[in-house]
Amino acid sequence: MRVKTFPAVLRNAAAAAVILATAGCYNFDPVPQTGPQSGSVVITTLTDQGSLDLGRYLGPQVAAVVGRVQRLNGDDIVLSVSSVRNHDGIEHFWKGETVTLPRPDIASVDIRKLSIGRSIFCVVLGIGGAYELTQAFGIGNSGQVNTGPVTPTR
Repeated sequence: MRVKTFPAVLRNAAAAAVILATAGCYNFDPVPQTGPQSGSVVITTLTDQGSLDLGRYLGPQVAAVVGRVQRLNGDDIVLSVSSVRNHDGIEHFWKGETVTLPRPDIASVDIRKLSIGRSIFCVVLGIGGAYELTQAFGIGNSGQVNTGPVTPTR
């Protein structure tokens, strides 16, 4: 049986930390007055009338649309849709289909931003958890187990 050395455990923990850091934790914040930039991920909350008007494209009872901004077309927002959420909270995932949302049908637009504080917390929590697991299961020790009495040598 091969026992991992402590540097290997640290290397694995560092890899896990990098994965968590790149995944990160995100918030949705109100879009600045300049509007969303192309490529940014937004959640658009529809007006009641917008939900009715766009029902034939998005499905019935859609309250919000999440997607990546492709472009602004006048007052309209053209999105590559990743999901829609109904009024009852059920989320339906899409595959990037393009949808144009007219500005009068949009109640609010929020943009996804990295939450540095929560991301750091997740990384620290992940590293701490990895360390505790290595201690609990003895990973990183020398692999030697003392199974008998110690006899003095002369």
